[in-house]
Amino acid sequence: MPTDLFFSYSRKDQDFAIKLKYSLEEYGITAWIDQSA
Repeated sequence: MPTDLFFSYSRKDQDFAIKLKYSLEEYGITAWIDQSA
């Protein structure tokens, strides 16, 4: 079952958020995060 997810994060956690996004995508979850400054 495909799943889409948007999550927000503190800028100090940006590295973790990007890693989490790619990890979720490995499980078939489409993840969106705001990477604009």
